[in-house]
Formats: sequence, structure tokens, C-alpha cells
Amino acid sequence: MTTISPEMIRQYADHLHARRRAASTVQKYTHYTSLFAAWLGERPFTRDAFADWAGQLNVSPRTANGAISAVNGLAALLQRPEVRLEFNKVEAPYYRSERRELKKQEYERLVSAARQAGKERTCLTVMTIAALGLRVSELKCITVKAVRMGEAQITNKGKTRRIVIPGKLRSKLESYCRKRGVQSGPIFITRNGNPMTRGQIWIEMKRLAKAAGVSLAKVFPHNLRHLFATLHYRAHKDIFALSRILGHSSVKTTQIYLAASSSVFGRGMEMLGLIT
Repeated sequence: MTTISPEMIRQYADHLHARRRAASTVQKYTHYTSLFAAWLGERPFTRDAFADWAGQLNVSPRTANGAISAVNGLAALLQRPEVRLEFNKVEAPYYRSERRELKKQEYERLVSAARQAGKERTCLTVMTIAALGLRVSELKCITVKAVRMGEAQITNKGKTRRIVIPGKLRSKLESYCRKRGVQSGPIFITRNGNPMTRGQIWIEMKRLAKAAGVSLAKVFPHNLRHLFATLHYRAHKDIFALSRILGHSSVKTTQIYLAASSSVFGRGMEMLGLIT
């Protein structure tokens, strides 16, 4: 029976990197496998032990599935298919929490707050993610060359797609590059010349939220991508085109992005006239 050693987890991380998994995914998977290994100790890695550990996790079913996926991946690497667990059944949400839905007016207040504070890089970072529907990890693909061409090549999770950079955004980014002296490579970089990280962008957005009077629960980079998806679908009603722009492998994933808010869903139920 196999126990899980630190060397196995390092090899797992190398394996994930070799398969071009996102850095955040590698970090999450190695985090959960490390937690499981610490809990397991010197005991053998069996399916029963794995099930016991997964059962005591005090997290949501969706988060638990992430932990199960991480350990299942390690099991596959170790050629131990017999220890793999099934995922918890989680229904796709049919409405979004109003508490976390970023509205266009709130987005505009964030952009305005950045301008008023003289935070040009933050302003354009938020605007670029929102206007192109990017994942934060894809922001590094917005390069000087891409802006000049008016088209960016986005590579993520082993897949590549091309997206158009609208003329108005191109003009803003070109002006920014001239002022900052950015002549090549990614546009949004730190003082050391490195691409901005998810954490850095998140911190800057949280500061904007306070100045703009927008709930902190709504202000995180991925919510800008959700806003893009919502507005694009309302304008064009083409879920297949939207799915390609977002880089989704399945339209089912895109449908999750388009779930109505809880207030809209509630009004639809009231229209049935069953509450008297």
C-alpha cells in the first residue's frame, strides 16, 4: 500500500505544469494533496481513507469536488485507479446571487473611481478584462504587438483562441504604452517588469471598491468576465459565439455565466400569480 510522500507531491506539481495547467490550478491541487497527505500520515493511501478525509472536509460540495479532483489526479499519476472517488452531485445554479452580481453601473463607478484617483494602470486593467471577457491569467496575452495588430492570441489550458481588440480600447492602450515607455511584451506589468498577478489586481480592485461605494463581495477580477458575458449575450443573443470568445470547451459552461440574478428569477415566479 502506498503512502504519500513530499516527493510524490513535487512530482505531481511537475506533472501538472508539464500538462500546461494554470498556475492557480497547480497551486490548488498541490494544496489539497498536501492537506490529504498530512491527514493521512504514515497510513496507506486507500479508497476508504480518501473517502474518510473527503467526508470530514468542512467546505461546500463544489469546493469538496475540487479537493477530490486534486487527489484523484494524484491517484491517476500513481496508477492507482482503485482509490479514486466519485464527485458530489452539484446542480448548476439557475440564478446568481444578487449579493455578488456586478452591475454595469457599479463597473462604471469602479472605472470612474480609478480615473479620479489617477490610477491609470488599474483603470485600464479593469477595463481590458471587462471589455475582452478575459480570465486574469490571460491578461499577460495582451501585449504591445497584439494591440498594434488589433488582435490577441489567447493561450490557456492548452487551447489557443484569437480575440479582437476594439479600436477604442486599442487607442487607450497605445496611449498608455507611449506614456509608460512599454515597447514590447505584456502591457500590464509591475515596476520590476513582471506581469501583474491575480493577487495584485485583486488588491487594487478592492481599494477601488471602497472609493466607488461598491460592495466588496462583488469586486473580484472574474466578475468582470461575468459582466462581459451577460452584456454580450443581451446584445447579440448568440451563446455559441460567446462561448468561443470566452474560450469555453462547452456551451454548458457558458450557460452558467448567463444565469439570471435572484431578484429577476424571483419576479418571474411572482408573475405566476400564485402568491395571494
